[in-house]
Amino acid sequence: ALGGLGRVQGELSDLTAGPQGVRLGVLSKNGLAQALKELGLSEDANEEEASVYAQKMVLTKKVHIFRHLSQDQTTKLVHSFVLQRYTKGDAVIKQGEVGTSFFVIAEGEVMVLIDG
Repeated sequence: ALGGLGRVQGELSDLTAGPQGVRLGVLSKNGLAQALKELGLSEDANEEEASVYAQKMVLTKKVHIFRHLSQDQTTKLVHSFVLQRYTKGDAVIKQGEVGTSFFVIAEGEVMVLIDG
């Protein structure tokens, strides 16, 4: 992905600065390997694993109570998050059940019914 804005299909042959110039963050192969190691991902982490990690990190940063955590604390929290998908009409939790989880809506919406 370039600048996180989309995927490049095929082979990239040229990267040219536009009329306003460009400011890029550049990560070498060795730098990437070191970053992945520090994040608890292997050098062999595939694109999907890296994408899921990034989604969890963004999600964590959006939750107000997590904003003031250190980078190390945030990384540990991100590794503990499990992304789950529910389809329309699925019950996520039912009234009266003892809650054992903390839910953060990553995408979509939920309906809350009380005595319903």
